[in-house]
Amino acid sequence: MSEIRFYKVFLFFLSVFVFFLFLSIVNVPETYKIKNLEIRNPDILRGIKHKITPLQLINKKDIEKVFLKNFFKIDTSNKNVKFCLEYPENNFDALKNFFSSLLHSKGKIHILHYGDSQIEGDRITAIIRDTLQKIFGGQGCGLIFPVKINNVQQYVNVVPSKEWKRYTFKDFNYKNCPFLGVMLNIFKFNDINISCEKIDFNIVNLMFFNTIGNKLRILYSNKCNKEIVQLFSGKKIIGISSLEVSDETISICEFSISNSNYNSLTLEFSGKGDPTIYGISFDSDNGVIVSNIGIRGSAGLDFTRLNKKLMSRIFDLLSVKLIIYQFGINVVPSMSEKKLRDYEIALTAQLKYFKSINSNIDVIVIGVTDMSRKIDGVYVSYPLIEKINEAQKRAAFKANCAFWDAFKKMGGKNSMSKWATYKPPLASKDYAHLTNEGCKIISTKFIEDLLKDFESYKRSIANISNR
Repeated sequence: MSEIRFYKVFLFFLSVFVFFLFLSIVNVPETYKIKNLEIRNPDILRGIKHKITPLQLINKKDIEKVFLKNFFKIDTSNKNVKFCLEYPENNFDALKNFFSSLLHSKGKIHILHYGDSQIEGDRITAIIRDTLQKIFGGQGCGLIFPVKINNVQQYVNVVPSKEWKRYTFKDFNYKNCPFLGVMLNIFKFNDINISCEKIDFNIVNLMFFNTIGNKLRILYSNKCNKEIVQLFSGKKIIGISSLEVSDETISICEFSISNSNYNSLTLEFSGKGDPTIYGISFDSDNGVIVSNIGIRGSAGLDFTRLNKKLMSRIFDLLSVKLIIYQFGINVVPSMSEKKLRDYEIALTAQLKYFKSINSNIDVIVIGVTDMSRKIDGVYVSYPLIEKINEAQKRAAFKANCAFWDAFKKMGGKNSMSKWATYKPPLASKDYAHLTNEGCKIISTKFIEDLLKDFESYKRSIANISNR
């Protein structure tokens, strides 16, 4: 009897295995829905299929050159392909103001790179800045936070005195936040009765820019009592200025600084003023400046809460010509089919908001990078990430913005797992964030595509003028 029972049990499990093997081989849906119940197809070959990737064929000793050449090779078979980025009307209208500035401007061209934690710590931004400054001139890292946020290392390390307080959207209980500015943060003295406040800047990492620039600018407003500001290098005073009382929504206090020989700088504030600091910038009077503004945890849908008059004033003072908008990884995990339309509407509103501040400002939307979650022991892309990417593209086009498809450039669906398992890893083990090496690849490909389109734009302008 025991042998018969064992034989029947063996046949039962064998038949179950053969059944699921059949489901894995034939083309059937990954999930089935019966009313509110979702049944997932347990693809027992998925783990084997997953291991076969083009990344295994790449020479790991020369990641930047070989990886870019093989994995991101551009399809040139279609001779009608003229654009590397995607444009609403299949022409350069969405970037014509920015491209024209690169071609003709002798002044400053400021680019604001907004994003979530994917760009924190100057990741992705750094190579964009370094490349553009080498070609078009410009110095410095642009805007930085005057305090350290989330323990993220900025390329100019900041050590403020304890009396500084940071304010964000979370500190305001109402829908609109008229006090926040270009960095979506403001900074104030915690106690205005303290006679001296300091911010130390340690120049510890010049990996991606040659100098700290020749200007240090403080973006501020001050409604009561003049505040004296002194700039030191060690114990040596470099300059003295002041934060003047003004009815203007925002002003700039600037210092001329040397291009080199500074390992550290200190700003010292004294007086009875109560200034609001919107950001501090290391830059130059001309050339390209690229500011990294990473907002951890953000979906990128709060810009319309900012005061338009204030933002317009800041953009004018900074000479902003381009905004790079890169959000999405905080949207993906909680997205549902019902929320997709609302997300697209909200995103379109953010992009149109930038355009409403100044119609001459162009915007590039960098689409969401791939993200994975573990299903049946294997990391696969979130089910709606492709639809989120398409929603971002549609929103960009509705607002007359250019779009760069980072999801596609990574390799599309399920590419994140390949990046995370590559040696050295190109993505973190959270299967959401890129590593520094992965950021180098994405930023290199993006700036390569942008410059190719700029060259095409120059040729199109030349062709028009020769007619």
